[in-house]
Amino acid sequence: MTPPVGRLASSPGSRRPPRLRWALLPVLLIVMVIGVVVALTGSSGAKTASRPAGGAASAAPVEAAVTNGAKWITGRSGKLLAVVNADLGRLAAADRAGQRSAARTAGTQLAADAKAALDGPMPPVEATVYQSALKDFEQAGAYTASGEFGPAAPLLNAGGSGITKVTAAVDTPAAVNPPAPGSDPNE
Repeated sequence: MTPPVGRLASSPGSRRPPRLRWALLPVLLIVMVIGVVVALTGSSGAKTASRPAGGAASAAPVEAAVTNGAKWITGRSGKLLAVVNADLGRLAAADRAGQRSAARTAGTQLAADAKAALDGPMPPVEATVYQSALKDFEQAGAYTASGEFGPAAPLLNAGGSGITKVTAAVDTPAAVNPPAPGSDPNE
């Protein structure tokens, strides 16, 4: 007898791990969100010149608007999160292919890399949500590594939801620093 579609339970005699792909879908979206944030903030040090109404270029450069957490997401913490996301991708791929041993290996790596990210820099906002999400990933990795795929699915969902919340909060636009009034040397 086969389990109902979408049910994440494993039976002791099962040869394939239960499908984690639905649990990993929100997590994989995180990869895309972080990629977009990094792409948009990659030139966070760039300056732009503003033009007054007359069309002449202003001598005072204006900082480009970036996100509040640009340094956090593009720094060491972003690299740690990218490693966790790669582990989640490997876990999803192994699950899709029905490769139990590869899924267990990916779970072991996920647990270790989530722990490393927990030891890294905390985000400027929603740090407790971030810590909770990484702990969920760490525990899900431990479950997966031991072959317990059923309990891992809700933890993967919770972790993905938490990381999405953190990256959205970090991705709020920073205030733009307009030039000071009367500082145009062309006046």
